[in-house]
Amino acid sequence: MILHFPPPANWQDFQVLTVRLVEQVCDPITVHQYGTQGQRQNGVDVHGTSLFGGHLGVQCKETKKDKALSLQMIEKEADLALNFIPKLKHFVVATTLPADVKADDAAAKLNASGKYPFAISIWSWDHFNDHLNRSTRLVGESYAAYAKSFNVDMATEDLKQIREAFDRPAFTDNFHHELVPDAFLEALSDTAMFLKSGWLRDRLSKQVIATAYPLEVLPNGENKKLRNLLLKSVESLRTKALRDNKDGFLIYGKGDEYNAYRAAILTQINAALTSQQIRPIRFHYC
Repeated sequence: MILHFPPPANWQDFQVLTVRLVEQVCDPITVHQYGTQGQRQNGVDVHGTSLFGGHLGVQCKETKKDKALSLQMIEKEADLALNFIPKLKHFVVATTLPADVKADDAAAKLNASGKYPFAISIWSWDHFNDHLNRSTRLVGESYAAYAKSFNVDMATEDLKQIREAFDRPAFTDNFHHELVPDAFLEALSDTAMFLKSGWLRDRLSKQVIATAYPLEVLPNGENKKLRNLLLKSVESLRTKALRDNKDGFLIYGKGDEYNAYRAAILTQINAALTSQQIRPIRFHYC
């Protein structure tokens, strides 16, 4: 299972996470932050001696969600990195933006130009997320602070995302009207994945429709308790649906049973929602 971690909310935390990641590919004792935000840094925020030889420099690029890394932006940072001492063998532009083919193509174009004595790469948030999924140490070091700082506002936002994930036909429509058994089973799988990873995508558009903290990094408390209970209930319902899925279709004579099971899940969610003055989920049965 792939967990989807939320990017750090501020540049400072992103730079600290970058340091931790650079320590995984460089000799840790050689890894340093270079200067502070606003200072002249010759294109480099974090640097170290690579385990594969040569010096690695990383520029943490603070980029807003509706923006993208352009060829000009990458070239500007690479030009600055030419003046960094010691000389670099590999230069990275790190960003919290999702992976972008245009940014990767821009880096490839600059590499092919022969202008730079170092290789240029892009570390998108997908790159960071991949390393977080493969390193419990990286999660522990970088997301412990998130768990400790999980406050009332974050807890409320988490509940709103849970509401978004469950306010869908797979849970709110009368089961007697369910026409596509496979779609129902897939919706249960998607919801279980959301409760674990914090990401839910619309199956048709592939757009993200709900994002929350991964279960793994939630601090102990009511939100984590609710998420675990919901995950257990959804997985139990999916197991039942798979068992009842005889000869490619669900047993519709058990519709009332499915309605009652889903109503119990939504009632549990609604109790948490109303306790925080969040609008409950309406469902059209029972």
